Amino acid sequence: MNAGRYIRTIEKDFNYAAWNAGIISYFSGKKLINIDGLANDEVFRYIKNNKLMDYLKRKNVDYIIDYKEMIDNKSLRIRGGYDDERVFRCLKPLQQVDADSSSWCNSRLTMFKVNRNCL
Repeated sequence: MNAGRYIRTIEKDFNYAAWNAGIISYFSGKKLINIDGLANDEVFRYIKNNKLMDYLKRKNVDYIIDYKEMIDNKSLRIRGGYDDERVFRCLKPLQQVDADSSSWCNSRLTMFKVNRNCL
């Protein structure tokens, strides 16, 4: 909820993505691209082929908003189709965006800048 409220304050329109997009999208009032493959069938073939980074480029994603654990945890990267060195080279953590909300796996919701030029 707090991450969505934070994104709502950003005046410029960017393309956002998240594995956990529902609540963030609702409270931000902005469309988030769901990249988990459960609620977005289009991304599934990219996940299946470990090409999620290609999907981010294709969809012109500017920022990913999600738990840092989603980046740090190798098993989540393998399962999510983004076990790719570009994750560490092209996704740069900017700031925590969940205020004082509960953490997940000792991880906080973070805004990651997607450098599409290196994807």
